[in-house]
Amino acid sequence: PFGAVFASVHGKQQIVSTRSGFRLWLADDEGNVAQTLIFKELMRAPCPEIGLLNPSRNPIRIPTTFGKLYPFEDRRMVTVANGALFLLDLERMAVVGSLTRLRHIQDLAVDRHEILILESGRSLVRIATLPDSSQSTIVLKNLELFVSAESQIVQADECREEAPAELLVHNGESPDSSLPGDDRVDQANPGGGVEDDARLIDSHMKKLELFDTLNELKYDESILFKSGRSRRKHRSKVTNPIVEIGQIPKEIEPDSGEPSGS
Repeated sequence: PFGAVFASVHGKQQIVSTRSGFRLWLADDEGNVAQTLIFKELMRAPCPEIGLLNPSRNPIRIPTTFGKLYPFEDRRMVTVANGALFLLDLERMAVVGSLTRLRHIQDLAVDRHEILILESGRSLVRIATLPDSSQSTIVLKNLELFVSAESQIVQADECREEAPAELLVHNGESPDSSLPGDDRVDQANPGGGVEDDARLIDSHMKKLELFDTLNELKYDESILFKSGRSRRKHRSKVTNPIVEIGQIPKEIEPDSGEPSGS
């Protein structure tokens, strides 16, 4: 149930089959198992992480077994399990690299020295030992999708906003009724389009003036919302600077024991 693949290991063609517990079986073309490769301890040890340009913030949990196998280059093997990718060297018994920062693995393809990972419907990740020589240029000919720019231009009619039509209802019937004999009449005046446009523009300009006025008003900073806790400032006691004739301010009022001068 774990899958198998034909690959060249130790200079000869063999069947590589995955087993539970990070094990791989090496068998001949008749199915006779010749060797068991155990990667359990190697998977627990830290291994190099393959770098990505846009990695996921949350790493994927390491699976408990290998998944589908893909031969890569001469003696290496790519395996995918639980959304993680591992690059194995079967002859040296080593985990060459791991990729645990993918968001998802929908499909995977291996071709010579590069690995293509379909992460999502619009995300394709390329991992390779050599730089890309295609220069990201694809020339497609004789396709109907590529036509002249002039043929793609469509002449569209200009639309303008009109005032909604008012309905006159006779005989006390509701505006939503659809009975025959309904005497609903459009009050849209054909010659009043210019006046309606001017009225709408005037209404919008008044709203803009109101918004500008509100923006220029000064408010107390205490009513503005601010994130975090704010300490209340204790207002100092303000004394009345105006003193009426014959009245002594409280700050200079003499003690009760001393007589006040007249």
